[in-house]
Amino acid sequence: MKISVFGLGYVGSVTSVCLAELGHEVVGVDIHAPKVAAMREGKSPVMEPHLEEMLTRNLAEGRLTVTMDAAEAVARTTCSLVAVGTPSSPDGDVDLTAVERCVESIALTLREQPEKPVHTIIIRSTVPPGTTGRILALAARLSGRRSGEGLLGGMNPEFLREGVAVEDFFAPSLIVLGADDDASLEVMRAIYDGVEARVITVPSRASELLKYANNAFHGLKIAFANEIGRLADGYGVDGRMVMEALCMDDKLNISTKYLRPGFAYGGSCLPKDLRALKHLAAQEGVAVPLLEAVQTSNDRHIEEAMHRILAYTPARVGMLGITFKAGTDDVRESPALRLAQLLAEQGVDVRMYDVNVDHKMLLGANRRYIEELVPAWQDMLMSSPDALLDGADVLVVTTDEPAHTDILDRWNGRIPVLKLSSGLPAREPVPPSC
Repeated sequence: MKISVFGLGYVGSVTSVCLAELGHEVVGVDIHAPKVAAMREGKSPVMEPHLEEMLTRNLAEGRLTVTMDAAEAVARTTCSLVAVGTPSSPDGDVDLTAVERCVESIALTLREQPEKPVHTIIIRSTVPPGTTGRILALAARLSGRRSGEGLLGGMNPEFLREGVAVEDFFAPSLIVLGADDDASLEVMRAIYDGVEARVITVPSRASELLKYANNAFHGLKIAFANEIGRLADGYGVDGRMVMEALCMDDKLNISTKYLRPGFAYGGSCLPKDLRALKHLAAQEGVAVPLLEAVQTSNDRHIEEAMHRILAYTPARVGMLGITFKAGTDDVRESPALRLAQLLAEQGVDVRMYDVNVDHKMLLGANRRYIEELVPAWQDMLMSSPDALLDGADVLVVTTDEPAHTDILDRWNGRIPVLKLSSGLPAREPVPPSC
């Protein structure tokens, strides 16, 4: 392929050189004359193992050229990657000026070259969800081309780590292609021919958010490990030993478990132990703001579920699932019961049913918890699905209990369903079959 890469900073320089190494004909573009001059001489603008030797080789063999002329780059290529900077303002807002100016220059060049066949604009810069779609619409207007025909495009987030960026390019854990049409995805797939990696295709908005989610998760892990380390120091424990053992568990800890959007957590252990850990930290004067925020975030998730339900202005709500998770009869610290409490406080008539819960068998701590949180629980807990759904305006599903599937199938389409357990993003009624 013939590819132009706009922006020769860290991401752009690594991307342009590595694409040339794959055999593509690449034109690197930057507005800074010293950087362009240095690259033409085989001097890498960033310190990265193996990059300079690859740069020199691909310049010599003619697969890579560098220019300040955007029109020349677009004229010589069929695909443009935008890898310019998106700096952050003090309040966290993303400055998209460079991205917008870059795409504008590409689009205006395309307008002046009406004979040029279809051109693809791929955003590689880190941008907020919705940016790619908006930018491509702008490019279509400025170029006079129709999106999906004379103009294709998408988002290809990068996951390059400084110091091992070349290695990450050629051996990535994942290649993410974000686009909203098949033609654009086909072009994007061709870029990575020769790279052995798992490739996923998602809508452009999802690919944009995924980049931010990745970095946020990395920061979250570092902050968590450091908080545990500080707490360990306070109790004379080797924090590295604790975290090393934690990482050995690849069934629950270093795994996909718990990493799916859904309803809030609960149960007899997790909330209790989080509270205990915060108390231990307070006793030693150890600051653990991340751990402090976990319960706040969990409570906020339950409140958000309440607001989603109240948006339907229901007089009566049927709640399917009252245990803290599927496959158990344990209702201690169940987020579903907390949600029922909040709805009742708003004047909503709440009815509850769970195939795993027999009100006669709610004993001991289970009974004490539900009586304290929802005093009228016996009037709210129904003995059958029909009683649950009789007169309900909305059905709220709080767990992924397989035994509830038949109930959902029977009521498919009859009333709005909010399936909190699966984390469905839709704010509109969700068919139970989903």
